[in-house]
Amino acid sequence: MIVNIILGFIIPWALSLIILKKNIKIIIIFAPFASMVAFMINDIGTSLGFWDLEPIINEDESASALPLNLGTFPAIACLMLYLLLHSNINRIILIISTSIFLATVEAICKAVGYCHYSNGWNIFYTFLSYLTALLLVYLYEQFVIKLLSISN
Repeated sequence: MIVNIILGFIIPWALSLIILKKNIKIIIIFAPFASMVAFMINDIGTSLGFWDLEPIINEDESASALPLNLGTFPAIACLMLYLLLHSNINRIILIISTSIFLATVEAICKAVGYCHYSNGWNIFYTFLSYLTALLLVYLYEQFVIKLLSISN
């Protein structure tokens, strides 16, 4: 589990905080939502038996995903939002590229035995789940921007 914490939580947030130190509002506003999306998708996937993560702690599969739900996904989602807000990169290309990056990281984790697929799940479905999650985060970001512009 210590590897999950270091690779799934500490490293992603350390890198994100270095990059986003002058834009901490992105983390404060969007990381909780991104984390909620990660919890929701991981809980659905594990409860339907599509994947499981190692190590399983006290038969609680969601505990293994905790560093990822609180670390990797929200950190990467915040970096993606930062790029969306502060660069000229096409939004669709950036969301798809981020989904491909996350699916590639997961494919590596699968290859070394940190996650296992079953019931017909595969890396393409993983890509689609990341794409869906990142689209939800993007739509939330658009909602917040619109909400803040109304309140001014």
